[in-house]
Amino acid sequence: METAGQQTAPYEVPTLGNDLKSVKVCYGASKYLSHARVARVYRDLIRSHSEVVSDISLADIVLLHFEPHSFRSLVEAYPALKRRYLVGYCVWEASELPPLYREAISHVQEIWTCSQYCCEIFGRHHPQVKYVPHVVERDTHCSDADREYIRRIISYDRKSFYFLMVTKLWDLRKNTRALAAAFQRRRPAMPKAKLIIKVGPQDDAGDLQEDSVIVLREHLDDAQMNALYETADAYVSPHHSEGWGLTLSDAMILQKPTIATGYSGNCEFMNDENSLLLDFTVDHIKPEDCFYFFDQSMKWAYPSEEHLEQKLLFLYHMRDTPEIRQKVQNATRDIKKFDRGAVGATIEKRIREIVNSERFSQIVARG
Repeated sequence: METAGQQTAPYEVPTLGNDLKSVKVCYGASKYLSHARVARVYRDLIRSHSEVVSDISLADIVLLHFEPHSFRSLVEAYPALKRRYLVGYCVWEASELPPLYREAISHVQEIWTCSQYCCEIFGRHHPQVKYVPHVVERDTHCSDADREYIRRIISYDRKSFYFLMVTKLWDLRKNTRALAAAFQRRRPAMPKAKLIIKVGPQDDAGDLQEDSVIVLREHLDDAQMNALYETADAYVSPHHSEGWGLTLSDAMILQKPTIATGYSGNCEFMNDENSLLLDFTVDHIKPEDCFYFFDQSMKWAYPSEEHLEQKLLFLYHMRDTPEIRQKVQNATRDIKKFDRGAVGATIEKRIREIVNSERFSQIVARG
């Protein structure tokens, strides 16, 4: 977003004909990897029916795809935002919003979020919350050189069975160490199994590097990540909570059988017919799991460690069965409802509703 919007400029309410070509949308997003990735797709979808601009002063609608606690500072830094219809795109992964978020979302006219799980959380604190799912897509290309690189850094053995988890160790929601512990407990019954844990370059993962656990700290580009998914035999996420779960939908795109906690935003696209879902209990966040804005007043899921062990064993021994192949086929079918056409239609419909709303007219009239 450009600072030109700080100046007051003449403004005309857009006139709608049969399309939204006259509507100008400014879409600002943080550089955080998942934010930037999702924002690129949404910008493309909006551009198909409206004009995407970078200058706030030219915009009719401004989308803020940032952590919600930054909304206040953004409005203070760019005064023109006070005279625009503001949409906050955000997620949260626990039962209650932190107090800072509750105050921050009052600065936007509405919230867009990607799952019904998040809609319910934000809906308790904001009157206008809209469901806008992610587009499930990924360029799955990788070269032979990418495949060779991945096989070299994991010392690939074609006789082994590889479980994969992509995570960041600082993000305790991911429950990474619980997976490593469950894998080690069942390792004697899975003699050819290996667990690949892809962490961030700055993560200290020394305590995870045990027998048959491969920790990758290397930076991998998109093609190399595709090769990593391709090389793996299955994907696992015993998470406490997800707003959506991009690594899970990526695994399904790449046709990997997937184990995940049957709770939170990933249930938008995962079910017992297309995945191996873990039993769980919902409880207050334990002291040792608190971090960032997540505290003991909030709840999330604690997946059953016993069920996780059972699913690891089941997938290891049943990987080539019709049952598992059917789940993968079902996943490939089910994620198609989150294609660009479907999500684009949802966004176009909502932008049309915004521009035709009384609230929008009131805001632009005072601009």
